Amino acid sequence: MRQSKNDVAKFATFMKAFEINCSVPEITKDQLNLYFTVLKQFPMEEVAKAFTKVMYDWIYNRMPAVGVFVKAIESQQPAIEALAAIQATEVLCQIRQRGASWQPNFDDKITTWLMEKRFPWSALCSNMKESEEKWFVKDFIEAYRVVSNNKTDLLITDSPEKLTQITNNLFKDTEKEIGWTHTKKA
Repeated sequence: MRQSKNDVAKFATFMKAFEINCSVPEITKDQLNLYFTVLKQFPMEEVAKAFTKVMYDWIYNRMPAVGVFVKAIESQQPAIEALAAIQATEVLCQIRQRGASWQPNFDDKITTWLMEKRFPWSALCSNMKESEEKWFVKDFIEAYRVVSNNKTDLLITDSPEKLTQITNNLFKDTEKEIGWTHTKKA
């Protein structure tokens, strides 16, 4: 989600709808921050579809766990092999268009990680022959699937000290970002 006021307002509306639908006590600031922190990595369109799907399917009198929403979002996304094949094609396209003298930029986090750790850009550009492209695609799809199933490799990119600083201030930053002024009932 973008941090725009419109997206934040939509997100708050969805959360309020679940509060009413599930007959739960008022959602706390910490709960709201947790949901927002986890779901902000996804585009608002996907979040909206997931909230709608869960709203219609959810039958319990408690708030769905954040993982329920993440699974609903992930179920909307293409199969991992299809996504990996698309990303492999993007890599090949950038190799053909720009070559080794240019530093690539990929929107997909897994592709970025693979191109930094598994398939070094300059070596790939200088060594790959056209006849080897189908093998690259096959290797890339397999590596993509492995990394996708083990996303912890993507999460640990900072030193432990920096990671500690981020996690200590996680909710403070989110409160400021979304401008939540919801107060807890006593």
